[in-house]
Amino acid sequence: MVEPWANAIAGAARVRIAHARTAPDKHDLTAHPDRRPGGFTGHNIVASGLDIYFECGDEDMLHLQYGAEALHRQLFAHGIDHEYRLVRGANHLGPTLNGRLANAFRFIGRTLERCGLPPADPDPGISMFAAFVAPLEVTGGYRRTEIVTGPAGPIEVRVQGEGPTVVLVPSLGRGAADFDALAARLARAGYQAVAPEPRGIAGSTGPLGNPTTGAVATALLTWLDQHGVRQPR
Repeated sequence: MVEPWANAIAGAARVRIAHARTAPDKHDLTAHPDRRPGGFTGHNIVASGLDIYFECGDEDMLHLQYGAEALHRQLFAHGIDHEYRLVRGANHLGPTLNGRLANAFRFIGRTLERCGLPPADPDPGISMFAAFVAPLEVTGGYRRTEIVTGPAGPIEVRVQGEGPTVVLVPSLGRGAADFDALAARLARAGYQAVAPEPRGIAGSTGPLGNPTTGAVATALLTWLDQHGVRQPR
């Protein structure tokens, strides 16, 4: 069971009712900050690829809706994919439970269907909509490409999102496209993902005699200085 810590929501004491008769501080995240969702273990959750589903009634007699809402907000803020339902007019038990259990089993079924199966063919409707949205992201500055002059020629830098800067440097012989999925997740989580293209890829031109990741990093430092980024991650 997950409970929000003291400053997560107003009146947080009400969410401890469920443990009043057992160990009051066992699940209290005020006493155990390392258990805060999306904090210390957030990166492990993302790396595991775990499918996450949870739900609660908004009239739960144990007041679990406050913990569920706090967990949802933390996962959302940290860009951790999950499915969450707050069921209107539902209690801890009661007539809504059968339908809620059915929804949970449908989620498990969708997860099991994906296990061991080859990737599904892309939905043409989603592909068409993505093609429509992509230029809007560029126009709004959410996704952009910039050229910075390095010591041995120009380097193309791909930027996505806004917020604290996270630098993604491809390994030798690889391109920034390797980070597309990660950059998208970082952007959703409120970060700015910055990935330079190695020399010979896209707009990164110049001599190819002995390309190194160090040369790309040097050019990237120039870009960081130009944009006032002092402590990239």
